[in-house]
Amino acid sequence: MAEAFRLLNHHGMKIWVSTLFGGLVVTVLLLVPHLFMGMMLGSQLPSVEETLKSLASEPGMIPKLYALAQTLTDAFATGGSHLIGYAVLVVLLSLLGWTFFLAGLTSSVRDAAVHNKVMLGRFFSGGIRYLFPLLALGLLYELAAGVVGALAALTWPLVEGEFPFRIAWLVVIAFLSLIFLIASSHSMVVLFSDHLGVLRSFASGFKIAILMFGRAFASLLGAAFSALLGMALVLLLSLFPWIILRFFEDGAVAMIVSSLFGGFLFLVLGLFPVILSLGVLFRRYLIRIQDDLFPEDHLEAVMLQPDSSGDDWNTQEEHPSNQTLSRS
Repeated sequence: MAEAFRLLNHHGMKIWVSTLFGGLVVTVLLLVPHLFMGMMLGSQLPSVEETLKSLASEPGMIPKLYALAQTLTDAFATGGSHLIGYAVLVVLLSLLGWTFFLAGLTSSVRDAAVHNKVMLGRFFSGGIRYLFPLLALGLLYELAAGVVGALAALTWPLVEGEFPFRIAWLVVIAFLSLIFLIASSHSMVVLFSDHLGVLRSFASGFKIAILMFGRAFASLLGAAFSALLGMALVLLLSLFPWIILRFFEDGAVAMIVSSLFGGFLFLVLGLFPVILSLGVLFRRYLIRIQDDLFPEDHLEAVMLQPDSSGDDWNTQEEHPSNQTLSRS
């Protein structure tokens, strides 16, 4: 964890600036289709607003959620099939935008952890390079989680009647969920650190989660603790304007100003916990896991040469500079 804090101290500002600028660009680009969709739904927005108000003010959550879903369904039915197609397109663009943002952020942290340097343009180059591999890796884990969830749903009726079996079932599901969480986080690290394909990164994540469970679990705990610590500091800084302004006589103005300023600080500084947790994952992977995951990278190349008689062969170690080892 100390390595991650040093990484943040040395490169945190560059990573934060490039990620913040990239996030603003992605947000502006995504605002265009969302605003256009809002214009297409303009006639239906009052009914949706009334449903949301009733949902917030009256009891009975499930009926209100059903009413909201019905209102949205009617709005799309009124707009026709072209509106439904446009809504699907907006969802896909939002997914691509979020994946691009995550790929750019992870690429910047990876460069800081591996090469000890960060270029401001790395966010965009990394986001473009790893956009579809990261999206494919996420889809693989969604499919795997869906299979496990279906098996859990099918096996639950078999243990529903017996309390000990239910406890065992819950323990197994919790352990599988932990394995999935460790594998998914480390697969992303392998994808960015070692430039492997999607399938090999997917398999490497489960290899780490199963064969190196202790070290991988410690990395995940360190990343989670770092993220929680960073989020606590960000929340403290975001609440600081409210703590100061609450002593002013005009409480309403102080509340509005402190809320706006605190929200702005939270949006601007909210990237630091993510950067810190990714730094922990990358540094611990490079120091604790990578060598054992790819031991072939540390084998010494051997060159065979015939002796003077021409019958026997002598072995000579090749100079390390002549080794050309690859994971591809």
